[in-house]
Amino acid sequence: MTFRPRPSLWFRSACPRGLAWNGAGAKFVVAVLPLMLPTPASNGQEPQKPTVLDRLERPSDCASLSGTTIDVTAPSALWESLERRALTKDEFETTAEFEARKALAGHPADKIVAVRATFDSEYATSDADTEAFIIARYAWDNLADGVDRIDGVSNATALPNSFDQRLSVGLTESESAKDEYVGTNAFGATQNVLVVTRERYSVYDRVLPGATVDAAGSWETDTVVRQERHGLVLETPAVTVPVPRVAARSVKSTMLAGIVIRPRPPYMAVAEKRWRPTVRDPRDVTAVSRIILADILCAVLTDRDGRVLRAVSSMH
Repeated sequence: MTFRPRPSLWFRSACPRGLAWNGAGAKFVVAVLPLMLPTPASNGQEPQKPTVLDRLERPSDCASLSGTTIDVTAPSALWESLERRALTKDEFETTAEFEARKALAGHPADKIVAVRATFDSEYATSDADTEAFIIARYAWDNLADGVDRIDGVSNATALPNSFDQRLSVGLTESESAKDEYVGTNAFGATQNVLVVTRERYSVYDRVLPGATVDAAGSWETDTVVRQERHGLVLETPAVTVPVPRVAARSVKSTMLAGIVIRPRPPYMAVAEKRWRPTVRDPRDVTAVSRIILADILCAVLTDRDGRVLRAVSSMH
């Protein structure tokens, strides 16, 4: 009598995928399975479906965004994405190798995206009679950007124009104090010094050589807001956003802003400036400005779910 061992239930369940138990011969039979490798185009992920942003070609196309729902990316996330995708060809790699490396990085760096901007509801006023908001430009473009005066731009020679010739939008800024030390001045006086780091994300558009950009006239608005300050009447460009009166209160409290851009080479620049502590201001402040270089197509005002209430095209 011939004894043939039978695999236990545990042995059957532990049999690796691609191996089959042959009870007749007490041995494994290897099944050849197809090897699943990620293709360069997808990098192991499902291909991205086109979005409403992909259909935009020029600022005037942004009108088609009203009523649609879009994803708005945080500036820090977009920056990290550009660091991965804004690739340059190495002198020791062929063009084919470079193209393959770019494909593995995912979607191209110049893909149109909406990036989060700071929304200031102080500049949004509801008109109950017309059931609409009057929203001044400062609601979405309220961080005055002085990066042209900041020293130490990392790749200034790669920029096609000087900073003061650009349309710019300050997106977000933050400040943190994480440390302190004891400082001593030339007279031997000591004082505790707070170490402060400021970080700002901005987007800068490219402007043709010799052109001058008037920030107040950079957006396609349909009305103005008149304000009296110090005896002067100031007119600020604004847009009208229809909102039912019953929803106006909740919409104002949750309204958000974004800037729709197409990143362009060299994609990024970093500017840094340090203010050393004084007796009057015992803070050691380092300001870092992360600049995204792009075509600015429009600003979008959305609800908290990303539904576009109004798109404001740029005018340049």
